[in-house]
Amino acid sequence: MLARLREDYRVLFGQQWPVWIGGLLIGVINVFLFLFYQPWTTLDGALNWGDTVLSRLGVITAEPLSPLLRSGSVINFGLLFGAMFSALLAGQFAVRIGPGRELLKGVVGGLLMGTGAVLVRGCNIGGFFSGTSAFGLQGLTMGLGLLIGAFFGARYLVREAMRASATASVAAPASSNSPSLLRNPALQRYAGMALLVGLLVAAAVYLKTGYSDRAVILLSGALLG
Repeated sequence: MLARLREDYRVLFGQQWPVWIGGLLIGVINVFLFLFYQPWTTLDGALNWGDTVLSRLGVITAEPLSPLLRSGSVINFGLLFGAMFSALLAGQFAVRIGPGRELLKGVVGGLLMGTGAVLVRGCNIGGFFSGTSAFGLQGLTMGLGLLIGAFFGARYLVREAMRASATASVAAPASSNSPSLLRNPALQRYAGMALLVGLLVAAAVYLKTGYSDRAVILLSGALLG
């Protein structure tokens, strides 16, 4: 019995899943969310977090719904915690800090993505992925924009790679900056299990306080993560 449980654990967390299985599961979970409450989105939650911070700072007068109750925010919480406990259970969690140039490109890219998402009121998840699955025209038009952006972005990355190769200045892969204790696989597994229990407790609190829909949304977000 114990050997079988170890084998099941190894299959779930000890090896990489085929891409098509991950894509199929994401699609199924998104359809379920669409039917249950709303399609998968990340922008709604991110905007709610930003509005909450700006409201606390007095920059805006509107009082946004608590991030613990806003459905898009709850999905994001589940997504982040799901990805984290999956990495912990697989023993692959680490804090990695890349070179300064790469961090700068990440900041610029994040600002561009955020600006585009705010302008169209839809991110590449909610606007494109969920919109296309619902046969919405906005999903197809957003997909065209994503293709154009990806084309120019890919050309830029290829040009940078060629320049780095020509000057023999290819940066070394970012190493883990995590403390040695945090890189302990056994400790990571225990931390992952504790985080999973915490997620289930949070879902139980939602159920007990009358927010059963938020409990389902939280767990669905964790499955996506």
